[in-house]
Amino acid sequence: MILTVFLSSGCKRTEKVVEPVELIPVAESAIKDVTSVYYRDFSDYSPIEFSKLPVGVFDSGTGGLNVVEQILTMDSFDNITGKAVPDGIPDFAGEDLQYLDDYANMPYSTYVSEGESDYLRELVVKDALFLTGEKYYLNDEEDHPTGFKKPVKLVVVACNTASAVGMKDITNMFKVAGCKVKVMGVIEAGVRAAVTDMKENGRYAVGIMSNSATLSSEIYQKNIADSAAARKCSVDIVTKDCEGLDEAINNGSDSIEILARRNFRELVDGYLKSDPSVPMKCVILGSTHYPYLKKVLGNELAKLRNTRIGGRAVYRELLADNFKFVDPSEYTAKECYMYLRENKLLALNVNSSSLESFISVPSSSLSTDCLDSNGDLNFDFKYGRHVGTEEVTTKQVPFSRRYISEEALLHFQSRIPRAYSLIVKNLN
Repeated sequence: MILTVFLSSGCKRTEKVVEPVELIPVAESAIKDVTSVYYRDFSDYSPIEFSKLPVGVFDSGTGGLNVVEQILTMDSFDNITGKAVPDGIPDFAGEDLQYLDDYANMPYSTYVSEGESDYLRELVVKDALFLTGEKYYLNDEEDHPTGFKKPVKLVVVACNTASAVGMKDITNMFKVAGCKVKVMGVIEAGVRAAVTDMKENGRYAVGIMSNSATLSSEIYQKNIADSAAARKCSVDIVTKDCEGLDEAINNGSDSIEILARRNFRELVDGYLKSDPSVPMKCVILGSTHYPYLKKVLGNELAKLRNTRIGGRAVYRELLADNFKFVDPSEYTAKECYMYLRENKLLALNVNSSSLESFISVPSSSLSTDCLDSNGDLNFDFKYGRHVGTEEVTTKQVPFSRRYISEEALLHFQSRIPRAYSLIVKNLN
């Protein structure tokens, strides 16, 4: 899909409209109903030394660990002065992290395609409630969580679909509760990276590779248009629904590289057919899984640049000389650091960083009719649940070899080595 956004250089001054704060049922219960299993006493934060708390990250799968890896390894700033120059020391040195992989409820995009966006909004809020809470289940058989953890000081929504559909619900809940935890998402960071060097009155083209749920929300498209408007320029927005690519990456399919190359090629060809007037400056990788494929995509880019049609290097003209793949996780990590530093919330611990990792699994109390042959939630049950109930169908438990396969661990070792080293340290 190709959308051209034209921006005027002038606008009228308008009164600021204050929108009412909407709370979905689970957020209402979390704040107001002390009998609810989702109740969260946010006043627990008051006696705690806030800066020493962990940074929390969640995704509907393991893709969000790419954000964790960026946080653990990034060296873009001088840790003493805060200037944007590397100093040989990880920027988040000494920061503790928590990660939640909501595996039992994935993929999130299917809730949108099945008309269950309201349930997805509930799941996203529950993810944030878990990270800001102090309890977790030791295993799927526990009736009540007995594990103890620290609440987080920052929630990073490392899932494009969750950012598009439910991030506002988390923000609203924290606002009404008077909770000072900041919520940050990968979409906003990715957009800012894509438009940061746009010049006034210029014209640009930006591509987005993502899934149908994220693209149909049009949050990327709107944010790009709004950001470009501030720069008084126009943008051609080219989108590609990479259906099945997220699942292929998460499941370790043999077709991953073929799917990645095909989707990028189809995005570029779609732009070529639109009779473009400007080269494409970048493509936003609108899934936390896609950065794992940057090398594959880079090879396809090089191949396209050397492809001639009718003796003409059409793709070399179509793609800017400084074309780049924008990895939102990289820029999310940078924005997290700047927020923590500017608000004096860096932990400044002398100890090395730690990582607590959790994964959601089906509750052992569920009937076998709710499960598939692998013991996961079956399709009808997963996407047929209702909002606003107190039924606990999935539980967040620590990463263990019972729930994380050896194949997945091998992928972690090659793709996210620093995060992997911390994960295996606590793995049972």
